[in-house]
Amino acid sequence: MKLTLTRKTTKTFYDLKPFGYFKLKFVKYATSLRTIPVSQLKLDHENAFPLTAKQEERIVAMMVKYKTDVLTDGGYLNFYTRTGSGLTPVSHEKFQQYREDDAFKELVNDGFEEQI
Repeated sequence: MKLTLTRKTTKTFYDLKPFGYFKLKFVKYATSLRTIPVSQLKLDHENAFPLTAKQEERIVAMMVKYKTDVLTDGGYLNFYTRTGSGLTPVSHEKFQQYREDDAFKELVNDGFEEQI
């Protein structure tokens, strides 16, 4: 999905796509490999890009379709999710592990077809 967002500057996400099958939840502990407690997620609200209602609708539709709460633009450590601040950069150790460890990736993807 191509998406252009404006804050103080303009940024175009040329290839925004789903990443993994991760669910962000307000729980104390992760109940599965796919669950990431929001309290453990590092959010960068300072660099969030506000979304219009139409843009947010498109992002939510993509997240629902691909069963994930995490998006990437293809950059090695560029991960995003939707928050009240807009499209917000996030980080968690599972994201890098998913990208680097094929065995972990296979466990997370178990029961799902490969995305895109």
